[in-house]
Amino acid sequence: MINKVLGFFKTLWENFLTLMRDVLLTLFDAIKEVFFYLFDMILLLVISTISGIGELGSFAIGPLLNQLPPEAKQVLAAVGFVEAMGMISAALVIRLILQLIPFVRLGS
Repeated sequence: MINKVLGFFKTLWENFLTLMRDVLLTLFDAIKEVFFYLFDMILLLVISTISGIGELGSFAIGPLLNQLPPEAKQVLAAVGFVEAMGMISAALVIRLILQLIPFVRLGS
């Protein structure tokens, strides 16, 4: 009779330990999922920021260039002035974004 009671409590204790192990593993998986979700959101933000940098390089300086004489416009078009200014502005934006990352100082 006592062996049956002890066997019952032993089984109950083993089931309780199994339940606690499963609960801890589930909590660990939930914490991992939250971390992966936050990491995914950060990467999505980085991707959208980087894709937005390309749009910054396409700002319109056409109205300003219309005030120049035609010869000056031809020279600027021949040397690729608009594309160069877009690349420089995109590089400056990337540099400013990298300044926000700790321990990354680009010499300034």
